Amino acid sequence: MNDVWVAEGSAGATPATFTVSLSAAAAGPVTVNWATANGTATAGTDYTGASGTVTFVPGMTSRPVSVAVQSDLIDENDETFNVNLSTPGNATIVDGTGVGTITDDDAAPTVSWTSASQSNSEGVTTVTVTAQLSAVSGHTVTVPFTVSGSSTASNPADYTITASPLTITAGQPSASLTITVVNDTADESDETVIVNMGSPTNATQGATTTHTVTITDNDAQPTVSWTSASQSSAESVATVTVTAQLSAASGQTVTVPFTVNGSSTASNPADYTITASPLTITAGQPSASLTITVVNDTADESDETVIVNMGSPTNATQGATTTHTVTITDNDAQPTVSWTSASQSSAESVATVTVTAQLSAASGQTVTVPFTVNGSSTASNPADYTITASP
Repeated sequence: MNDVWVAEGSAGATPATFTVSLSAAAAGPVTVNWATANGTATAGTDYTGASGTVTFVPGMTSRPVSVAVQSDLIDENDETFNVNLSTPGNATIVDGTGVGTITDDDAAPTVSWTSASQSNSEGVTTVTVTAQLSAVSGHTVTVPFTVSGSSTASNPADYTITASPLTITAGQPSASLTITVVNDTADESDETVIVNMGSPTNATQGATTTHTVTITDNDAQPTVSWTSASQSSAESVATVTVTAQLSAASGQTVTVPFTVNGSSTASNPADYTITASPLTITAGQPSASLTITVVNDTADESDETVIVNMGSPTNATQGATTTHTVTITDNDAQPTVSWTSASQSSAESVATVTVTAQLSAASGQTVTVPFTVNGSSTASNPADYTITASP
């Protein structure tokens, strides 16, 4: 018996026709039974199983045996079945098996992500991205993929992902990768995981080869406060820091504007200078500080204040402490005050005489100098003089 090749074709395709041959014409009738048997093809799915008897009349040397081939739309390997001869009558079997090969005529399917994008809350735990075949395949299809460098989410801080490639088992329509989302506590912008499909095996790329997963943040903005309402520092300390503290580290940069209250008694730049507004708390950091640089002068003066008011922050809300008062305590000794001389003489005709109180150093405070006229004085008021009132 010969071997046969036949295209799978469409329904009603040409059957696989084998030839059973005698080595020579016989004088009398010859019979032989035949039956199909599965190879890699399956009866009922790929071909129609059958059996029968071939009869040769005298003078005849060949007879056909036909097996119907069934068509499908599945891309698959070429498949085989056998026609086996048995129980000959008036002959012997020399070559009792014919191999029928059904050659596949189906194009490889396409494979695409089922959608171009999806959005999920950070609290969902897992997200699936599915690769779908245009038609079920008789081959195992592998679908490699990579995460685009344009993704804003970070692995493993924000997510982990199934290893590439996906495998779509023969006979299955699809397979899915899994993104496991990290539900952190940091306020942050919505983030993306962009999955790009590579070149599949046993399939071709379809229309949708990029899928963007957006992870929407579910964390409240932190609050920001000055770490304390006040502090006191000597004029000699050089610098004083005022710290803005977040209630929790943020995934976003927080800016904290501030102004110096007009009720402050210290003057800029005579008594201090200050960092420019706003403060910037970098993403992932808990706090940032402004610096007040104190001028260490030599003038005796009252303690002075720099009152810092917090404005409306970005990517955070104001906490409880939004005003911070820095008190600069003076470190200068009081000056001494003396009359500039112990005595003077002046003619009665001069009209006025001045007596001057002189400080040892200029003071940042008003100095009052009370005085009295000694009872031992020999001039009389108002007969001989009048005098400025004390002090």
